[in-house]
Amino acid sequence: METQRAQVPWGWTAWLALPWATLHYLELACAAPLTFTLRKFVEDPALLAFFASLNTAFTFTVGAVASYMSDRIWTPWGRRRPFLVVGWMGVVVALALIPLAGNLWTLAALILLLHLCQDIAKPYEPLYNEIVPPAQRGRAGIVRTTAVGLTGLVFNAVLFAGFDRDYHIAAFGGFHVRGEAVLYWAGAAFVAMTVLLVGCRVRETLPERVTHERFELRRFLREVFGQPQWCRLYLLFACPFLAGMSFATFVPLFQTEQLGFSKSDVAYAGAIALLTSIVCFVPLAGFLADRVSRLRLFQIGLAGPALVNVVLFLVVRYRVAPIEYPALVAFNIVSVGFLALLHVAWGPLLYDYVPPERFGTVSAGFSVVGGIAGFVLANAAGGWIKLFSALDGRLAQGQFDYSSIFIFQLLCTVVALGVTVAFQRWVACGDIVPYARQVLPPPAAGSYPTN
Repeated sequence: METQRAQVPWGWTAWLALPWATLHYLELACAAPLTFTLRKFVEDPALLAFFASLNTAFTFTVGAVASYMSDRIWTPWGRRRPFLVVGWMGVVVALALIPLAGNLWTLAALILLLHLCQDIAKPYEPLYNEIVPPAQRGRAGIVRTTAVGLTGLVFNAVLFAGFDRDYHIAAFGGFHVRGEAVLYWAGAAFVAMTVLLVGCRVRETLPERVTHERFELRRFLREVFGQPQWCRLYLLFACPFLAGMSFATFVPLFQTEQLGFSKSDVAYAGAIALLTSIVCFVPLAGFLADRVSRLRLFQIGLAGPALVNVVLFLVVRYRVAPIEYPALVAFNIVSVGFLALLHVAWGPLLYDYVPPERFGTVSAGFSVVGGIAGFVLANAAGGWIKLFSALDGRLAQGQFDYSSIFIFQLLCTVVALGVTVAFQRWVACGDIVPYARQVLPPPAAGSYPTN
């Protein structure tokens, strides 16, 4: 598999879906499971939110620099691959050691290592979009989203569902392994396979023009944030973070501690929803992604989960009806259906407006904006839950109203939808150039749109 081809075999998109599945596995492992691992040492939701936001703190520092520099180096191994291989090897080490942590400080150090290495490996999306040409990205999104969905299905139905179990291993004289450890160690093996794929099967073709530069903060800020088109794209990129991605870590706590479901109940409900998504929603979203407005699909995917969750909040708040297990599954299925539209449209939509030689630079901006948005919103969500619980009288009883996060989500989603409407107007006015939909000569240095 190599970069800069006008058309690629569809089999390549299947291989390239493995890193996406790996990245999704890491997202899942760093959400509910890592929250429950931390919960052994921490109870305060604000402190839990702080630990959950550490990944985003590295994203707008380490991840941004890695993406930016991947446009400005060339090595015998390419320009993106060195970051991916080194970063993912560090992730393998961190995942292998997390289940062995015996105290908060050791666990915190390993979480820092995990997030640091995750963000060193940030330039995968630029590499992916250099291999898959614009005309194939929408349909390739079906393969990508299906692989991600299958990963989530196995993760929820097998690994997360068995988080609290003890497994007896007969080999080597017999020993017991916690399901928590199995989850992290399986992730380490998954990432190791991805390192082998990217390191051995992907080849980067030398671009016509490579600018070799050292990192300088002033130049970085000028090139990443100096173009109005890039800044408008960053606002669009931040919309899913506003719409709930940044504070999804509190949803499992709502389902287990407030609704009373077990971790395995939550895992199986998620697995059923993902299976429905793979069979029904992902093919529909992939079919639509290359045929209708990606921005419209994106807007529907943003609004849907917030509306579903605010209904769930009202049902719980005013005791309209008890939330039995079938109702939990139904809410999950509807939410995941909207999220399928969101994620199939999100990547292709953004990269429609970026020339290939600036994929890394704009990806660096995505990292900065996404990291700051994620860090701020995750901690704001933790504070919101504490404030809402205090006003509701629950905090005095040592309880937290995790369902209140859905009101926070609704307010943030309204802002996100406002951004998409503004973006639509900028495109209609010609203030944003859709590079992927035009046949343009390679732009010279400094020739990117400034109006």
